[in-house]
Amino acid sequence: MPDGSTIPVPPPGSDKANSRDPIHDLVTRLDRVAATVAAKDPDLSRTINQLAETVGKQPERAQDAAFRTRVAYALQDMEKLGGPISSVPQGLREEMGRLAVTAPGLQNDRLQDMMRATPSMDDARLVGDIRKLAINVATRAGDQNSPEVRDRVETLENRVRLTAAGPTTAPATDPSPAQASRPNPTEGASGGPQHAARSPGSQTVADNRPSRETETREPAAGNSAPPASPQATVTGRGPGIVAQALASLARHAQQESPNWERQPTSVADRSERHENVFQQRRDEATIQGAEKSQRTALDAVQAFANGPGSSILTKIQDAAKSEPGGMQAVLSEMREGGRYAGLRSQFNADLVMERGAAAAWERMAGGLQQYGADRAAVTAIGARQNNAAALEGRFEKLDAEISKATSAIPGKQDGKSVLDDLGEKLKEVLDRAVSAVKAAFTPSADRNARASAGPSPT
Repeated sequence: MPDGSTIPVPPPGSDKANSRDPIHDLVTRLDRVAATVAAKDPDLSRTINQLAETVGKQPERAQDAAFRTRVAYALQDMEKLGGPISSVPQGLREEMGRLAVTAPGLQNDRLQDMMRATPSMDDARLVGDIRKLAINVATRAGDQNSPEVRDRVETLENRVRLTAAGPTTAPATDPSPAQASRPNPTEGASGGPQHAARSPGSQTVADNRPSRETETREPAAGNSAPPASPQATVTGRGPGIVAQALASLARHAQQESPNWERQPTSVADRSERHENVFQQRRDEATIQGAEKSQRTALDAVQAFANGPGSSILTKIQDAAKSEPGGMQAVLSEMREGGRYAGLRSQFNADLVMERGAAAAWERMAGGLQQYGADRAAVTAIGARQNNAAALEGRFEKLDAEISKATSAIPGKQDGKSVLDDLGEKLKEVLDRAVSAVKAAFTPSADRNARASAGPSPT
């Protein structure tokens, strides 16, 4: 009869052995040992019980990605409290390692970085909050890098940063023979392996640890030789998982040889370095969000111009061809009492009468407004990082297209274009983009002068 220490294996050759998903056996194993951690982490114990109940009533749920991810979380947490769980098939072990540090559908890079660091975090509440936000963001229909999401991510990053900058565990000291002979008081009643002393950031599993029976038997045999030089060890945070984000600084310090003359890095310096890293990630996320909203805005402008607004916009363009002042003159006269007041009246009527015109207009206006806000944030980043020119280069091509398209569409106010509605700051940015694109395709006077100054052919 199975005692719970080994996952039950169906007889070879049976259909059940060939088709049964090993995750069923893993959940069964976790459920059997859940009671041993109920006092330390009742939430984890309840979660495992719920997983076992779910897969027992609905076996098909074992194939669901969200369910398998929850099992991976539970396995990671259980191994933090009770040590590695053996007899997990290698393929399933690797899958659980991958799923434990992500959430299905998660595309937010900053959240993904924190998820990868969860194996090295001891704060169960912080790990749970990171996972909850990751799942919430991954399952939402909107932008995963929206300002609301960025605010919540920054709050968690601050908590992670404070945890990483907190006091570290003191190094292990040379135990006395009497101490070596006593059983570990933190060892569970079941005799299972528990966490050893830990050095900050290390993720090396201490293998071949003596059992309680061996520890208590050796003093009786008279073997009182002092132990070898002590080495701090740490229980693995899930085989195959490397905490990359926040453990790197401590890992680097662990690998260096001691240098007593070296001044220790202050908490303020470590915190500043973490802040710089997170700030760079926040800036890049803001820039990428602006690039996305730029494309969304341009698509909305083109959808209106080529869809519901195409008929009236064609008439406006035809009028601009015969107008000495061009498009700007036509739009300025599209007002009450102006020479092109009729075009304005028809434009207003089309917004009401044409099917989908009003909705397309609102999408265009909303997209441009959002891009204006995001573009202002990018400008601030360029000023802070002193790389405004490089950032302008990332946006100028599509900025020029937006400027060209919006300058030919009437705005909300009579006599104005949509470009005029965008505000002076964004209008200046778009104008600079147009000038930059024109300059790239127009030979400069300086280049022409250098070309004409060359030797004439003989």
